Amino acid sequence: MPMHQVLPWFIYPNIILGILFTVVTFIVSFYAYKHYKVTKESQLRLFSLSFLLFCLAYVVQVVSGFLIIDKMSENVLRMTHMHEIRGLMDVALNLHIFFYLLGLVLLVYMTLKVKKISVFLLLTAILGIAMVSTSAPLLTIKFHIIAALFFAFVAVYYYNNYKEKKNKTSLLVWVAFVLICISQIDFIFAVERGFSFVMGRLFELAGYICILINLIIITKK
Repeated sequence: MPMHQVLPWFIYPNIILGILFTVVTFIVSFYAYKHYKVTKESQLRLFSLSFLLFCLAYVVQVVSGFLIIDKMSENVLRMTHMHEIRGLMDVALNLHIFFYLLGLVLLVYMTLKVKKISVFLLLTAILGIAMVSTSAPLLTIKFHIIAALFFAFVAVYYYNNYKEKKNKTSLLVWVAFVLICISQIDFIFAVERGFSFVMGRLFELAGYICILINLIIITKK
């Protein structure tokens, strides 16, 4: 979500949450890769890379957030500064979306269990075409709609996995992706209702923590 649409009182908490997301997604990526080195399961490698891309997406959010706040904290906001801030917001939004959707494509590609690069390229191309937009609010809404649909697809995959295995770890992963999917649905309405953004961030954090706990449990077995 663009910085100018975040509730004023939530700007600093939002950056703190961004830092938390960066750390958590990196740790998830690390543990997934660590588990991959032991098991040699290709799905874990894709899962690790996917969360590394999510991590980069949050790095962009955090860094741009600090830069924007720095420019806005100057005593006099000249017109040139306003243009710079707007340009920075647009670049940050596009970079965040690029890294996040690329990670999401990898995640969906992993669940398809198809070892064909053409499928991955097709998914990426479709997303690229779908995300073409000249308006930041419209781009943001389209991004979260696509992300919600993709996370719903991933949640269904992990629900079927839970039905098959019936254990706590598979349940934890399914709940995690349901929470992240709900967060994306909240973000869709956040353009008009800022409080939905706050709730979405909390659901998002809860989802990532569930995935992290799951990976720590698996790694320690």
